[in-house]
Amino acid sequence: MNINPFFFTFSRFFGLVIYMKQAIESSEKQVRGLALGLMALVFIGLIIVFSFVSTYAAIFLASIVCAFFIFLIYPRFGLYLTILALPVINWNFYIRGLVIPLVDVLAGINFFAFSARSLYLKLFTKTEPLQFPQFALFLAFTLSAIISAFFAPSFATSFWYTIRWIVFLYAAFIFVPVNVIKSKQTLRNSLICFFVSATLVAFMGIISLFFQDWQNTFVRIVPVQVFGIFPIGDNQNLIAEFLVIAVFFAFALREWIKSSLGRKLITVMGILFALVAIGTFSRAAWITLLFQGSLYVVAQSKAFRQRFIIPLLLGLVIMIPLGFYMFEIQSAFSIGVSSTENRWLMTQIAGRAWLDSPLFGKGSGEFINLVADDIRFRAQYGDPLDSHGLWQKILAENGLAGILTFAMFLSALSVSVWRSMRRLSQSAKNMALPIILGAAGGLLFQFFNTSYYKGKVWVPIALALAAVAILENKNGIFKKN
Repeated sequence: MNINPFFFTFSRFFGLVIYMKQAIESSEKQVRGLALGLMALVFIGLIIVFSFVSTYAAIFLASIVCAFFIFLIYPRFGLYLTILALPVINWNFYIRGLVIPLVDVLAGINFFAFSARSLYLKLFTKTEPLQFPQFALFLAFTLSAIISAFFAPSFATSFWYTIRWIVFLYAAFIFVPVNVIKSKQTLRNSLICFFVSATLVAFMGIISLFFQDWQNTFVRIVPVQVFGIFPIGDNQNLIAEFLVIAVFFAFALREWIKSSLGRKLITVMGILFALVAIGTFSRAAWITLLFQGSLYVVAQSKAFRQRFIIPLLLGLVIMIPLGFYMFEIQSAFSIGVSSTENRWLMTQIAGRAWLDSPLFGKGSGEFINLVADDIRFRAQYGDPLDSHGLWQKILAENGLAGILTFAMFLSALSVSVWRSMRRLSQSAKNMALPIILGAAGGLLFQFFNTSYYKGKVWVPIALALAAVAILENKNGIFKKN
């Protein structure tokens, strides 16, 4: 055994243990015994394991364990870290063939920690029942996806895809947030974390403008490399889909700011998020922002519209030259025409797959294989891509059963939020409306993009569910679940 790496790893872990001890002393009494007992057992196990694994593996394992205990005691901390990491979908960990993004690592640890905590409290204390938003309908969609795996070339691969992406999104990105966010303070802090993350994404996009050839190339806001990787991905849509949510989350956060200067700064940042999203020249971003903005203005009072008529008109004037540039991109540049043809061909592939297996589709995760088998697509565009649209993906992979159950799930969530919104006071509506519009925009964007099963889409929806429940001052939207 190499003794130096062992003591290096041991000292790092011991420092974290001391921090955990301090955290435990200030945490809820019900969890102390569980955390201390488990920590002692795991600590002994890690000492043994460290003797047989590499230093880096030992550090990684120790970090996972320490994160578990921290999240066990402070589930809100796990949620905040998850929200901060939502756009980081391309900083990956590779474990025995599995590719796991950082955000999924954090969300997964938080899910298991929260589940262990909830089970312990349920067995030994009296706690409020856990909330499972529209679980029956989501379960129906999941079952349809599992049944579709029987029609896939490999049942095991399709079944694993269902567990890894579909089940995980509900467990980690809906179930945990709606049960952790139980107060206005936690909701506000969650919005702050989202705001911080969006600010970093926006400035990464702005920085990209300084590394482009403004004279000879098509200039748009795109992701940048950090230490040799694209942490948020390498496509401009990955910036836009996050910022169309952040625009309205910023407007919601403004309702918690009392100072005039603070409200103005938040407003400026919200406008900056919108401009950066527009500057990606993503058609999906423009459509989504138009949808969100229209609903936001319509929902406001007549006095509000009269007060902001001049800024709105000024915004339209600014959009005119950008609109001409967008038209030029879509009609003259090959990138716009090629993108349209690419999506139309994918729609045709989805349609043929659905006609071939209309009830349960071809199996979850099979869309990219359907594209790979299409000679026309491979000849024209090269490597296969996953579906650029939520509905064409579900139609091809899960058939009519998947489409109907998923539509029912989304409809039930929408109806429950709408009913709660109608019962809110006007001040509460001012807080809830931007959150709902942000979440709706993130979902609408996935009619044109590929992040349909990722946390950046579903955590905002969970925030919207939690927001209306908190602002209504009761868990009314969960009563029937």
